[in-house]
Formats: sequence, C-alpha cells, structure tokens
Amino acid sequence: MLALPVVLNEVFYDPAGFDGGFQFVELVNRSPLPVALTGWRIDAGDGAGPDRWRTWWTGTATDILLPAARFVVGEGRVEPAPDRIVPIELENGPDAVRLVAPDGSIDVLGYGTHTHAPYFEGRPAIDVPSGFSLARAADGVDTDDNAADWIPLSPPTPGAPNRPERDLAVVRLIALAERVEPGDVVALDAVVANRGVLSLPANEAEARLWVAPLSEATLPGVGVGEDPFTPLAAESLVVRAALAELEPGDSVTVHLSFTPPTAGTWRLVAAATAPEDGAPANDRLPAIVQVGPGALMLSEVAAAPDDGPEWIEVVNRTGADVALDGWTVEDATGRRGRVTVGAPGGAFAVAPESLVVLTSDPAALVARHPGLDARQVAACTPWPSLNNDPPSGAPAGSAADRLVLRPPDGRASDALDLPPANVGRTRERRSLARATREPANWSDSAVPGGTPARVNSVAGGPPVPGIALTVSPSAHVRGEPVLLRWSTGFESARVTLALYDLRGRRLRLLVDEDDAPGTAGVAWDGADDAGRPAPPGLYLVGLRARAAGAVAHVTARAWLSVE
Repeated sequence: MLALPVVLNEVFYDPAGFDGGFQFVELVNRSPLPVALTGWRIDAGDGAGPDRWRTWWTGTATDILLPAARFVVGEGRVEPAPDRIVPIELENGPDAVRLVAPDGSIDVLGYGTHTHAPYFEGRPAIDVPSGFSLARAADGVDTDDNAADWIPLSPPTPGAPNRPERDLAVVRLIALAERVEPGDVVALDAVVANRGVLSLPANEAEARLWVAPLSEATLPGVGVGEDPFTPLAAESLVVRAALAELEPGDSVTVHLSFTPPTAGTWRLVAAATAPEDGAPANDRLPAIVQVGPGALMLSEVAAAPDDGPEWIEVVNRTGADVALDGWTVEDATGRRGRVTVGAPGGAFAVAPESLVVLTSDPAALVARHPGLDARQVAACTPWPSLNNDPPSGAPAGSAADRLVLRPPDGRASDALDLPPANVGRTRERRSLARATREPANWSDSAVPGGTPARVNSVAGGPPVPGIALTVSPSAHVRGEPVLLRWSTGFESARVTLALYDLRGRRLRLLVDEDDAPGTAGVAWDGADDAGRPAPPGLYLVGLRARAAGAVAHVTARAWLSVE
C-alpha cells in the first residue's frame, strides 16, 4: 500500500482546566501536490474495548489541502481559528485517533496503555499531561511506531510547525531572592533552550531582561491568570546578553541582574530573541520580586519563648486596612501556615499602623500575656517549624531558619533570617524585635517574654520613635549644594552618612561614626571622596545611627540624582 499523502500531525485532547472548546486535530500534506479531502474522515477510538470507533469529521469538496500545508479540525475556542469547527470530545488514554482515506488506507495514533492492537501503530504513544498536545517529533514523518513518532508538546501549535526551524525559548526563570532590601541587586537565572531543528550561531540570539514596577492596584492579577507573554506598557529593557552557539536541544543558563531604583513590587521578565523565531509564545517568563517590605511587615518574632506557643507580630505599614485572611507564614523548608480568620460582621482586617500577632494557639498566648487583647491575635495553621539551630552540616554563621510572610497572591511581603540558638535572644529566651521600620534594625527585646501587640522595646535603649532622611533638592545641579538632613529619634547618636552608586560602590563618605544631634544635617557639594565631580546618574544616600551605649543601629535611605 502506498504511503498516505496526508497524515495526522498533532492532537490536543486534554486542555488544562475545562476541556470544552479547545480540542483539535491537525493534518499535514506531505506530498508535492494538493489533496482534496472529500471523503477523508477522522475517527475517535475508545480503547476500553475492541473496534469502538466513531466518526466525528468527514471532508467535503471545499476542503483542499495544499502541498506542505496544515489543516486543523477543531472546536470553537481554538486559536487561531481552525479550518473546520466541529465538536470533538476526545478522551484521555487509552484512546486513539485515526485518519481514514477514501480508499480505506489509515493513519492511527494510539496513546496510553492499550490492549487492542488496532488502536495503535507499533507501540502506543504516552498519555500526555493536561495542557500538552501529542505532536510528531518531525512534522509529517511517520515510521509506523507511535511511541517513536509522537512527543508531548507545550504549548500546542495548531496550524504551525510542531518544531520550527528556529525556536529559542525561556524554559525556566529563578529569582535568587524574591525579597530584597532597597538598593540591593536583584539576581536571576534564566534557562534558555534551542527547541528548533536548526543550530543558532553565536551572538545571533540573545537574552533580555525587562522590568516594570507594579502598584498594589495591579497586583491581584499577577501570577493568577495573567498572560505572562503580554508586555506591560511600563516595561523597560535593562539587560541584553548575547548567547553562545546553541545546537538543537541544547540549553544555557544566563545570569541576569538589576538594581531597582525604588522600593515596591517589581515584575521582571526574561525574554529570548532569535531572528525568525517560529514559536514566540515560549519566548518570555515573568518573576515577581518584592523590594523592601510589602503591606504587612514583620515586627517581632518569638521563635524560642520560655513559656507558651511561638508567635510572630506583624504591622500594617500602609495607609489602608489590610485583610488578613489568606496570608501565610513560611519557614526555610517551604512549609506554610495559613491565617484563617473570621469575625462578626466581616473578615479580620489590620488597620493602618496597627499590630497583629500570629500564633498556633491564640488562647494559650493570651493566657501567657494577660495584657494582650485577644482581638489582636489570629490563628495560623499548620504552624511553620521555626528552628533554633541551623541544619546539620550547614556552614558556620548560617541562619537557624528563614521566615517569609506572604499575602494571598504569594509574594514575599517580608522575610527574616533567624539567628541560631547560641545568639543572645535564645539564650535568654527573648524575642527578636525590630527597633524601627528599617530592614536591618533587629535586636533582642528589652522585655522578657517580648511585647506582643505592643510597641517594641529593644535592648540598649528605649523604644525608638522613628528615623527620617530627606534630600533637598532631590536632583543635584553642578555648583549648587544639596542639603542632607536626618532625624534619628535619639537626643544624640553616633551617625554615619554616605552616598553609593547603583552597584553598591561608595561615592562619598560625609559623616563617619561621628557624635551628632538627633536632628541635624550636612551639605554635599557634588564631589566624590577624591574631590572629582560625581557622574550623572542615580545615587543611594545611606544613613546609619545608634544611641549611646546601644548595639543595634537604625538606618534610613533616600535617592538622589545628579544631572
């Protein structure tokens, strides 16, 4: 029997989620002549029993397949629109699809574990996961062995080559830290693969990093049904990296980095570009990184209390109520406890500048702290394991655990590396408290047992009312000084003040651990430590201060541009 001019080329039978409307079967003409599909038909086979075939499409006189062209028969939600729209209702394996020519010649694809030979050729293909299609490894090539000829493909490619000649794809994107402090570098590893059938010469393709700040108003859709391949209007290109030669099937890890100029939530998108890329849908992958704390911030942590359950205090640092239901607390192993709350009249919300305490046993914690208002305590279950010692074999100086606070959308709103048990707070069973809102200001609580839902009091001094740093004007013009003013909350303090570029290199040291009033300032003339004019650009102003006799520092940051 002569080889069929038209064969099955791709079958999509198990779309992710609800199947209705997305299934399709693609045919390909591998002959040099047009083929009229009059009388050709496609059957579905039920592998649960022998000879269970049903016909769901038959070609007509208007169905013409040109040489090397594809013909898609599919449901109404397939994109791009099929050549013919029909209801399909294909099932997961063991099942089969066959194409029958007018002369009775057939091409069969069987998938799953079959027991009836007519449902497959040679060996059946695998039953692919939801969201994958079965596609010929090489378009139109049929060796009469389903297992060898057919491969899983994601995303499906109705009406397009299964494996284009050129296809550069970003297959994985990993943010090395999903929560960083303002001024820190965000580092990512993007895995880029050549999924085409041709090699890509060196320097012809490249990886790019696009970034965009996200407001709280846009965040609910991020990572929850948002199309990651659609660029945001505010995206900016910040990195371009040429790639070495990539043979078909090869991949390379590309290191990308970016220093966000402002705190907040940032979307970073790694993109792979190659001339005449035949599958643009796999060219981009997004990641979300939190710079500075999010809506709720960790304020005090009791990971080794002398009595009662462990607890975590958080503060609402925004100007609006924050619904607490659905927030999670995660440890270094990835174990997450979920906050599930309810109150008469509505969900538990944290008011602006208010404190709330999370614990596994609210009643036990209130009993241990008689002054604690039960209305400021919420249950978090299952409680994460807050270890007091690093894992066995960890390098010296390793953290005992990592605590991550996440909103319902999964971002890292705040994070803290917990020190080991041989550090003072756990020797005395003290909590770890934040002296101010700045990220580095953690110290032992001055109050045994801690201060849940009360103003923190840290060892080395009284509660700190706050710290502020202002820059005026915010843009330096040559010849005009800039006034840098601070307020530490102390009557007097040991102060360090310096300017840094976006790579973290110090530009100018203005105050070096000097005794200074709690509220004071200095002028900057626009020069670096060597007296040279600072190049145009954006610079970070860093302030560090500590009260007399205190160990813990308080810090503040501000941004300054040079024109």
